[in-house]
Amino acid sequence: MKQVLGLRFKGEVGGEIFIRRSEAEWLEGFKLRRGSLLSVQDEGGRWFRARVIELSEKDLRAVVFEEMIQPAESNLFLVLIQAIPSRERMELIIEKASELGADQVQPVFTARSYLLKDLAQNKERRWQDRARKAAEQCRRGMVPRVFEPRSLEAGSDLARGCDLKLVLDEGESKTMLSEILEARKGTKSCVLAVGPEGGWEQAETDLLKRKGYIGASLGGRLLRVETAAITGLAMVQSRLGDLGRAE
Repeated sequence: MKQVLGLRFKGEVGGEIFIRRSEAEWLEGFKLRRGSLLSVQDEGGRWFRARVIELSEKDLRAVVFEEMIQPAESNLFLVLIQAIPSRERMELIIEKASELGADQVQPVFTARSYLLKDLAQNKERRWQDRARKAAEQCRRGMVPRVFEPRSLEAGSDLARGCDLKLVLDEGESKTMLSEILEARKGTKSCVLAVGPEGGWEQAETDLLKRKGYIGASLGGRLLRVETAAITGLAMVQSRLGDLGRAE
């Protein structure tokens, strides 16, 4: 499920890369222009930084100027399903999810979430741009996809093929997220569902569990929605992905 990021070139500082856009769809999330900086992976799996020196609608040319010490992308395919919170919190969550290596973010409507009419005009159209800016800032090799908001039932199907499906549930007192992740080391794809301010309704967690989601707790303290999302993603990435260790 993870996009193939490798390009058919042998990485060498000072060398040039010719990229056909049809072979590198993951780069389309960036606003590319002459001088843009990219993180690219060569055919041997090594990661490099490159600067765009020429581009057209069909292809681009870049010069490699640095080899990266660690990979720019985790091997874990990670999806966040997020009930839409108030004010600027959704933008913050998208920014931090991008920095933490999420590949996709699906905003969803729930009984206690905000609706689009509750947000500032066109606010949701800024979400994808927020992901792009965060990806560029932390030197990722791709921009996470932020989908249009959907109902919980429709949005939860996004990660139907994921190996591990999790829902943070404050009513889950015995099943800790850390314990689930410890038992599922080696998992290659994971979806994490985080509720709105005020939490999920019982019918919503029942719906997710019927679809194979496992209820998990972060502990006894009641966290703000943005804190729960960031903490949950960080824990998943640290145990199943690349956070805090070399892949």
